[in-house]
Amino acid sequence: MAPSFKLLPRTTIKCYSEATYRSKTNPECPVSDPLRKRLAVAIEACQLADAVLLKHFNRLKEVKHKPDAGLVTEADVESEQTVQSFLKKHYPHDAFVGEESGLQSGADATSGRWICDPLDGTTNYVNGFDYFGVSLAYVEGKETLLGVTTIPRMGRTFHATKGGGSFLNGERISVRMTKSRLSECFLATGFSYSVGPILSKQMKLFETMVRSTTAVRRPGAACLDLAFVSAGVFDGFWEYDLQPWDLVAGELLVREAGGLTCNERGQPYSIDSTGVIAGSPKIFEELKGRILEN
Repeated sequence: MAPSFKLLPRTTIKCYSEATYRSKTNPECPVSDPLRKRLAVAIEACQLADAVLLKHFNRLKEVKHKPDAGLVTEADVESEQTVQSFLKKHYPHDAFVGEESGLQSGADATSGRWICDPLDGTTNYVNGFDYFGVSLAYVEGKETLLGVTTIPRMGRTFHATKGGGSFLNGERISVRMTKSRLSECFLATGFSYSVGPILSKQMKLFETMVRSTTAVRRPGAACLDLAFVSAGVFDGFWEYDLQPWDLVAGELLVREAGGLTCNERGQPYSIDSTGVIAGSPKIFEELKGRILEN
């Protein structure tokens, strides 16, 4: 049975202060004070972006198509600008990488960089489907130090810090450890926007996995799919042909929730990876093996 959580009202934006973060996490966890502060800022930035998305939800004026990258709306752009502006006030020297704007550096970009998906699940959003959200990660070098994913219409805020665990609305979460065979598992995946050979390969693998598991879902937002793996809803997730902003925060959520990850070739995941396989330790090797053999 999937765990239950205390949820925020669907249209309520709850901003976390640093003090609130401290009170809701283990005070003994090995998270430095500077990282705690960054996390509080990141959560507030995402929830400010949530407010933007809720403002435009079912009220869009313009929807455009990006080549091989799906849809983009004024909500995507305003959400990203909101996150970037808020982060710049607090960390003006950090670099910023956004899905809509690309790499935008601060004064010297020596501190680190933020990687943001301002609206993951744009097609869902455009069509009034609540499965969309905001994802933000902070990276130094090749190391992800924190990640936040919010789902505004569901009132959910996921966060993780390196070595500090994963949380949903302030409560500790973990991957599901009750299933030990792939045949028992409830998985999620996604498909490429490209309609060439990559999609054909993905559809073949999808059929294989449907026949090998209890069920496979394709909700259409990788950041959220990974967050739900970290919360023990999905037992595993895989997808190819992605960008860093699709993966970085969610991959940390899974690892800090006790899960395992690798890239689409079965090699160690890095922030430059273009795909991911993620899941509970009990089924990860079987999941990875089945995917790689196809």
